[in-house]
Amino acid sequence: MLDYIFAHKLPITFGYTLQLREKLFEEASMITLIKNNPIKLFLIGLLSVILGLNYFGFCFRSAHILSDEEKIEIAVKYILHAQTAINRDSFLGELIPYRDREEFFSLNPGCCVVATFYRTSGGEGIETSCWGRLTGFNSSTVGIKYLARYRDKNGLMKTVVANVAPGISNCGKLN
Repeated sequence: MLDYIFAHKLPITFGYTLQLREKLFEEASMITLIKNNPIKLFLIGLLSVILGLNYFGFCFRSAHILSDEEKIEIAVKYILHAQTAINRDSFLGELIPYRDREEFFSLNPGCCVVATFYRTSGGEGIETSCWGRLTGFNSSTVGIKYLARYRDKNGLMKTVVANVAPGISNCGKLN
């Protein structure tokens, strides 16, 4: 700032200092940098649009936003396919799989929720990060609380509450 004053031989007074400070701030502002280079303006605008669409769940591959129902369907389909109701460490007996999604939803009404912050039954929270939403790799968490059915050693059917909370991308890929 002093270099500018000495180079232009300006008298150092309060009024000139304020004018100089305003001029320097204006010249160094982002608007001036972008205004002088329209390519930067275009690239910053494009990046803002892409990140904004990703943040709100837009899938560029299929050109739409997955609804909560679609996300729940994807997660339940995975559970029915993989039958991950009871992990191997706490295996209590022979797993009884659900016949189809209709049986799953009829025996587990209100089982599913889509959120960016999901609290499991143990009280722990699963939060979708801002970076995950901006990149689209993890747009939300599908929390599913359902009855896992199994046969014990005596052949009796028993149930235990299972809580699964996979992350899901903008395009429906489970994390």
